[in-house]
Parts: sequence; structure tokens; C-alpha cells
Amino acid sequence: MKRTGERGFTLIELVAVIVFFISLLALSLFLLRTTDYSMVSRDSKRRTDIAHIAQALNHYAADTGELPSGITTKVKAISSGSGHYDLCKYLVPKYLDDIPLDPSLGVKAINNNTEPTRENCSAAGVGYASGYTIKQNSNGTIVIAAPVAEGEKAINITLPKATSDLNQ
Repeated sequence: MKRTGERGFTLIELVAVIVFFISLLALSLFLLRTTDYSMVSRDSKRRTDIAHIAQALNHYAADTGELPSGITTKVKAISSGSGHYDLCKYLVPKYLDDIPLDPSLGVKAINNNTEPTRENCSAAGVGYASGYTIKQNSNGTIVIAAPVAEGEKAINITLPKATSDLNQ
């Protein structure tokens, strides 16, 4: 029996259309996937923060002829806590509006209260932990670091040792 005039698709045509739509779906999933840039954003803020601290130290050294005293070869947290290095008393409010805080670890509170504050770090009763560190290398250079960077091992800036180098 001979069939004539029947309409339909061949198997090859159906397979070609299915492959086309699967490829289109895969491509759209690849192109439309959401990318989380929050880690990159936090690391960018860390780079900017330590650059602001370094710039403020440069201005301090240009005005006074030396870097703040007491920076040791041991890594110390930039914080108002005991045993840490308090940069606030040297840099705020003349060189910085406030000490920058790490987006993940930085905290500032009044009288050890757990509630964060918008008060300046130099205000009475305000304690802070910036989340950043500072140290002086044996060659006299100063290193400011963000040790908890997410995309990299650590983010740091090294300042030259001599104040004459800072003014150039």
C-alpha cells in the first residue's frame, strides 16, 4: 500500500530541532547565569581602605617629618584595643575622617557595647577594630595589610622608610 499526501517530519528533522533547542538552552543558561561580585567588591574596598591609610600616613609624615611612633616589627592590628596599634590618635580627624573598617571584620562601638556606632573613632568612649594590620619591616618600610582578603592571600601596601621618600 502506497501512502501519498501524508505530512510529517522525518526523524532527522526532529533530532536537528531538538539539538538546536538544547544548544540554545545551554547557551542561555551560560550567558544569563548570575555572578556574585560581592567578594570582589569587599576586596576592592579593602584595597581602597589601606590606600587611604597609607595616604594619610604620607600626609602625616610630610607634616611632622616622621611616621607615627611605636610601629613595631611585630604585626599589630590597627585597633583601639590593648596591645594593638591605635592609628586613630595620629590620623583622625586631620588626615582621615575616620579609620576605615574592613567590610567583614571591622567594627566600631561605644564603651564595649555590641551595637555599632557611626561616631568617629576619636570620639569619647568609642572603640574600634579596623580588621587591618600594620608593621615595620627590618629595613624600615611600613606595611599596611588586609590579612583576611577573600580573593587573594593578603592585600598590602608598603610605604618607604624615609620621610624624604614619602614627599617625592
